[in-house]
Amino acid sequence: MGIFSSQKRGQEQTAAYTKIEQGEGKDCLQIKVEAYQTASALVIMAEVPGCDEENIDIVIDEDANTVVIRGSRTFCFFEDVDHDREYLCQECAWNDFYRKIILPRPIDADSSEAMFENGVLALRLPYLEE
Repeated sequence: MGIFSSQKRGQEQTAAYTKIEQGEGKDCLQIKVEAYQTASALVIMAEVPGCDEENIDIVIDEDANTVVIRGSRTFCFFEDVDHDREYLCQECAWNDFYRKIILPRPIDADSSEAMFENGVLALRLPYLEE
């Protein structure tokens, strides 16, 4: 899957816990994320309904020990009525999203995996062997 980009590891850093931060900028959506770890990997599941795989970017920053999930969801179903609409109900958000996850320990970026199906992004990030 071609949605990963990686940045080179400099100093190894560890955090005492996995911290999940919301996006940069006031117009970014907060996507729902679930993260858990096993003895060998961190697993992250993110809900991104209405998003195509091509609109998702995952950046593993080995220097900062973080993973960023970002992308965009756009509304484009009925273009002929988009310009003159009066909402009766508006519960869906259609714009950029961004989540940064601070990793509990260094991961092996080259062995990381991603799956995307039915609006759910799943990441498996194996830890570096100590």
